Amino acid sequence: MLSKETHETVIRFAPPLTITRELIDRAVGVFRKVATGSSS
Repeated sequence: MLSKETHETVIRFAPPLTITRELIDRAVGVFRKVATGSSS
């Protein structure tokens, strides 16, 4: 999963054309931890 900042307030995600729900959930979980500063 690639991410790229777009403008100053938008983050654009570019998942592969074929991706499982499990991998999407994992990527969202990692992003959530980074965005909130959570370490758990």
